[in-house]
Amino acid sequence: MLSNCVVVIRTTGERTLPVLKAKLLEEVSINDLHIVQEEPFEKALQSCYRIGLQSGKKWLITFDADILPKKNILNELLRFSKTINDNVFMYNGYVYDKFMLKYRRAGYRVFKTKALEMALSYLPEPGNELRPESYVINKMLDKGYVKKNFQYFGGLHDYYQKYEDIYRTVYLHSNKHFKRCLNVFDQWVDKSKIDYDYIIAIRAFSDAIIYKDKAITDSRFYKGKYELARSQLDLIEKSNISLEKYSNYYDIISSLPEFNINKSFYSKLKGRIFKG
Repeated sequence: MLSNCVVVIRTTGERTLPVLKAKLLEEVSINDLHIVQEEPFEKALQSCYRIGLQSGKKWLITFDADILPKKNILNELLRFSKTINDNVFMYNGYVYDKFMLKYRRAGYRVFKTKALEMALSYLPEPGNELRPESYVINKMLDKGYVKKNFQYFGGLHDYYQKYEDIYRTVYLHSNKHFKRCLNVFDQWVDKSKIDYDYIIAIRAFSDAIIYKDKAITDSRFYKGKYELARSQLDLIEKSNISLEKYSNYYDIISSLPEFNINKSFYSKLKGRIFKG
């Protein structure tokens, strides 16, 4: 078990939380794994940083609960720590995003805990920033710290989520990544013929355009909008899920576009998520 890091999962009740927790506990003890479920997001972020500061560990690794990680992700992430300079505040890698339909940097980050006290001082007031964590990181960069983005694939993002979480995610994406959502909209329509996840994504994107309100990171903001959408679409919310149901992970990984930064790395990746 790893002993030089503390791990925090940030959740709003995502369907994949039990799976993520189970996989991380293969690498870290229960005492070094924390679950933070707080609203708004700024409050959850504050709790994460405080856990890191109080842990006495060198590294804080945070995960969003909508991530399905590859095997040994913690060990592999910490190997990168041996290659960075002392002024690096945060580093991360890539996931494949179901709705952005591309590899992107999201869902997990590694922080140097000794810098978290300064980071806490830059937390924005709730609702002031659309991307609170990026705001804090950019403030740290202004103070001379550095962030690193490694060419590393860590898992899947937004697969197997509840309709409510998909609605919130895409609604928020419509504000943060409008052009990208517009670019993949036709693909959503095509995929919606066999996957209802894309039906709720289309509705969330449409609602974001119609309502024209400022999206925020507080999940409670979307509750009423989602319930209306679900009712009108006649969708029944998904049930809970367990690790045993992830029998088709190989098919998902095999069907992804190539992680083209490093072909040999990608070929080694197939079949490794949840394997073992």
